[in-house]
Amino acid sequence: VNIGMDDPMDAGGPSLDFGSLDFGTALHVLSFLTPRQAAAASVTCRYFNELASQPVLWAHFLTRDCVAIRSVAEQPDPATEAAAAEAGPSPSAAAAAAGPSTSQAAPAAAPAPPNANARALVRRGLALRDLRLTRWEKVVVEPSLEGRPTPREGHAACSWPGGAYLLFGGWGGGIRADVWLLQPTAKGGYTWSVPSVAGEWPEVRYGHTVTRCGRNWDQALVYGGMQAGGYCAEIAAPALLRPRARKPLAASTP
Repeated sequence: VNIGMDDPMDAGGPSLDFGSLDFGTALHVLSFLTPRQAAAASVTCRYFNELASQPVLWAHFLTRDCVAIRSVAEQPDPATEAAAAEAGPSPSAAAAAAGPSTSQAAPAAAPAPPNANARALVRRGLALRDLRLTRWEKVVVEPSLEGRPTPREGHAACSWPGGAYLLFGGWGGGIRADVWLLQPTAKGGYTWSVPSVAGEWPEVRYGHTVTRCGRNWDQALVYGGMQAGGYCAEIAAPALLRPRARKPLAASTP
């Protein structure tokens, strides 16, 4: 992560590589974030993930935001209490109820450090469930009669109704203007398909954008891009992909 001067007037000014900071200084910088911002930063790269995993950082959040967090986080967790009741008394509790033993008592477990549970408390108090959902998963693409898109770069994509993924254009074996849908299957995987598209086809392009839009989020706006190497032949005309109007059914003759 580079923090520098983008203004040409500031050329030659200071430029700082965040990774060159010592660990304590970088951790201090993260302490000025909110817990939710720290959670978001933790998924950007391995370095920030390590920083945002430090118990001392979450102990700081717990102390600073105690009014907003402790009132909720320190309440008993019903699910935990139910699980404990179902499991029965712990061995230590059973031994205490049985009275003193003639054998030498086992040493008591060391208390947890004060910062050990801070992250869990903050997460529970602010309902930061996204902290547990930050992981990559391999997408299983099932074979399709229509094949799959060619390897490419400079393409653009957006989400599509039905949990699908819409891909348009790019540069791979030539500059393209093809449309592909990556759709979920009943088996839990995905498969590629080519939708039936009418109308005047947009120009081939790469380096463009595709934005899902429309009142029902069933349209895709394609804008910009280039048609030649070296970032030349820019395209300014937008193109809109939207559902075709359905023809009314003809009245049946009695």
